[in-house]
Amino acid sequence: MDFLLTWNCRHIANPFIADRLGSCFAKMGFHLPVICTSEQFVSDANDPPQR
Repeated sequence: MDFLLTWNCRHIANPFIADRLGSCFAKMGFHLPVICTSEQFVSDANDPPQR
């Protein structure tokens, strides 16, 4: 799996938690998928950030 789409920004899509998960996954030899909301997934890199 390359991407995990979620609306749960408090827990799953939280960047601080994702960093910790990435470290844990790497220690176990796994790849952490990109965790993002559907808006982040479909947004164009040239679009201004949404608030």
